Amino acid sequence: MNQRLRLHLSLISSLILGTISILLLSNCLFDRDSKPIPSIKPVSGMALISAKGKSFTQGSSDKYAGPSEGPAIKNSFTYDFQIDSTEVTQGYFSKLMGRDPIPAASPFGKGEKFPVYNISWYDAILFCNARSKESGLDTVYTYTRLEQNTSGSVYNLIGLNILLNQKGFRLPTEAEWEFADRGGNDFEFPWGNINDTSHAKEYAWYSNNANVTTHAVSTLKPNGYGLFDMAGNVMEWVNDWKGPYPAIGTPDFTGARDPGPEFDAPVKGGAFKYGLHELRVANRTSTYTTIRSATAEYVGFRCALGPISTPHYSTTDGNLSETDPVSLNISRIANLVEGRPTKLVFVNVKNSIRHLAYIDYAQNPIRVQEFSDVANVFYPVISPDGKWVAFATAIEGAVTGSDLYIRKLGDSSRASLKIGSGFIPRWWVDPATGDTFLIYTNSALDNTQSAWSGTQTLMQKIQDGKAIGSPQTLTDAGFHDGRSQDGRWLATGFRQLKIRDGVTGKLHTLFTAPENGKAAGDTSQVCNVSIAPDSSGRTLFLDFGYDAKSSITGSFYDIHEIAFMADTEGKILHWFKAPREERGWADLEWTNQGGYAIAGATDEKGGRGHLYLLDMKDSIATKLVSGTDLEMPGMWLGGVGDSIDATGLDLDSLGHYDDPATDAYQSVFSSHMALFWKRHASLELIFTGSSHVFSGIDPNQISKLNCLSMGYPANGWEGQEAWVKGYALNHCPKLKVLVMEIFPGWLRYKGADFTWLNKISKSKGVQYDIHHDFWGNGTPLNFYKKISQSPNSTLYTNDSLGFYPTPTVNWGGPALKPDSSDWGIDNLNYKENMDRIERFCKIISDKKIHLILVNFPTNPIFKSSDYYGPYGPKIEIASLVISRVKMMESISPYIHFYDANNFNDHDYSDSEASNSGHLSEVGAAKLTKRLDSLINLFP
Repeated sequence: MNQRLRLHLSLISSLILGTISILLLSNCLFDRDSKPIPSIKPVSGMALISAKGKSFTQGSSDKYAGPSEGPAIKNSFTYDFQIDSTEVTQGYFSKLMGRDPIPAASPFGKGEKFPVYNISWYDAILFCNARSKESGLDTVYTYTRLEQNTSGSVYNLIGLNILLNQKGFRLPTEAEWEFADRGGNDFEFPWGNINDTSHAKEYAWYSNNANVTTHAVSTLKPNGYGLFDMAGNVMEWVNDWKGPYPAIGTPDFTGARDPGPEFDAPVKGGAFKYGLHELRVANRTSTYTTIRSATAEYVGFRCALGPISTPHYSTTDGNLSETDPVSLNISRIANLVEGRPTKLVFVNVKNSIRHLAYIDYAQNPIRVQEFSDVANVFYPVISPDGKWVAFATAIEGAVTGSDLYIRKLGDSSRASLKIGSGFIPRWWVDPATGDTFLIYTNSALDNTQSAWSGTQTLMQKIQDGKAIGSPQTLTDAGFHDGRSQDGRWLATGFRQLKIRDGVTGKLHTLFTAPENGKAAGDTSQVCNVSIAPDSSGRTLFLDFGYDAKSSITGSFYDIHEIAFMADTEGKILHWFKAPREERGWADLEWTNQGGYAIAGATDEKGGRGHLYLLDMKDSIATKLVSGTDLEMPGMWLGGVGDSIDATGLDLDSLGHYDDPATDAYQSVFSSHMALFWKRHASLELIFTGSSHVFSGIDPNQISKLNCLSMGYPANGWEGQEAWVKGYALNHCPKLKVLVMEIFPGWLRYKGADFTWLNKISKSKGVQYDIHHDFWGNGTPLNFYKKISQSPNSTLYTNDSLGFYPTPTVNWGGPALKPDSSDWGIDNLNYKENMDRIERFCKIISDKKIHLILVNFPTNPIFKSSDYYGPYGPKIEIASLVISRVKMMESISPYIHFYDANNFNDHDYSDSEASNSGHLSEVGAAKLTKRLDSLINLFP
């Protein structure tokens, strides 16, 4: 016997009479090495920020603060860190990454010393990893696979895990960024407060001095820490997810622990295209929601360096998280489980806190939901119908002090319901009656103890998540590892593998010599026993290793290194070795389908950082989830769900409108499509357009017609027209009115659009619809039901009608200077766009649908400008454009032009605007009510 195993078993034998020994024994725990946090040496080009022991105000509660900036909190640091003195340049990025993301003819600044832009968050962290490798440091970001578009930009890293305690380059946390930006002061800007505008041009390239382009880094003044361009030039990615700030300050704050449904990420510092307001230290957003896969000409980054030993996160409801983040190594697992619907529960552990965590792989976006109402969760298991989870509050080996709870999966509003006392629950359905029961024990005592036979196995009827009647005694002795489907077999595995035959009444002890492959007389200690979800009585289990040659495995093996499957006679049917990177298995459990198991794993230091799906037919283990300490997983698989359903619909493509998600606009579009498919048959009025519609039209103000807003940021004419032709005209039989945006400043661009052709239309869902002519020739049976069940993003409720309200700020002060706006009506793109719009108007009028073309109000400061708006054109050209749009009304009485802009001579005040180009919620209500009055005049 090897020395480590001998010592381990000796320890167990000497401590078995104590409660602490029982806890150690039952979980087979290992001591974990504590890795000291290394010191950091000064790095050239970086500033050392002495933050340790210091506090500062993060966020803002002043009148200029946006809704995500408050409440302001006092945060602090337990460490120092370094941060780049300048934004990462185009030259450095290209040299290290081997690609140049800036087009040769970019109007936004190009050169070795200019800040890099057109960079996704994922591109930025891959640069950080490359820089770490170049410097011989650890990499902070690990992942299993990357996904990138044809330009080379990465839009997703599968299995991303962020190791903040590593000494390596990374993005700064938002707390670090704000502390560094303030430069040792507590002002709204690095140089002062909102009224101190005279210094802005000395420190920041922004809309008042940048001439709509980036500039070489470090050409203006640095802040108090010697950092350049912390305000202006390009906005900067930070490491965090955006979430509400917690009510109380915390040391080493690292942002939201898990993304909310909008997957919003902070961007800091303002940019060359933005005004003074966005330069504020506390500002954490651009005009629109920013997701990590997005790229933009005004977003870049800088690196930080410095391990964080004890990061603290917030939850999406603004509380401090008691556990660490969990990352998904596999997001779509249908191909691993024969297309079955899949749900996973497990325990996320940190110190003495044990929270129930849950993943529904049918959701989109797929995310980890964690429930904190019970802090000591053990052995969660999902009900046969996939709707409920049961768990206990004490570990295997404990004798008293365990309660049983049931909670509804996915419903954070309903707390866990205590249904009694008991240990290690297992679900079972009576094949004769169809009733659902929990099988559990009144003690989890070691089954080699004489007192074990005096314990009991109980069964409690459960209906709609509640206990019905009193529990019944199923048998004497504690069998807490499951009951076979036919009710014949009961199993227990602490510390020996025992099964009871309900027909003969006999008790069998399994995994004894010679069936266990060991020396005569060896009855091995086992744990993590699980009985098969069928009537075979097969068991899965782990044992404590063998230092001689096993006749089953052909070699010696370490503790928990091998998972075994045995029949009811003890014959080993199969064995599975732990994944190569792991020391052994942990918490092995059958799923509710006989071909699959779910398990944790233990690394060389005793850490339990990964969960695996085990395909027992092919002996393939796939890493699903990673974290700090993940234990006791349970998986539910629905019925066989081939990816092609009975009507021939490809359920891996149908309705997948944000796969792949290439920017924030894709998630908005996908969310709108979820609403559209639920309401399409009743819709009489639809709004489409860009962010002007997205946040500037409130469908709730429409008095008579069933309506929906389909507006999303950067949606131009090409996207509007394609969507209306493909979806609205084919699937809205009651459609009477269309309201579409016409934006003069965009008419010089190809298709007058930025997102449809290269982004939105490339999703699996839209491509699938395109290949079937948008189902205009008829839909398969159950099409609408199936597509409404597709995993679309869910940013909105049905009642929101697609409206995204924004708070009132003002028109934003100095407006953007129009870029490349000196074009005329001879512009080829303009000519093609106007011809296209006229042809579309004819199509809609022929269908006797009213079409309202709306020109939205923008910053009235342009009233005294040479330009029509932030995208131009010059006033004299705009006059010709508007005249031609007005002429479209002559095509038919069904075509209408509503000019809410009126050459910026409108009555939408600062109290109705959110920024220089958009109405606030108040302005949206005003504009929509006016449109409603017009619509009510239609016959």
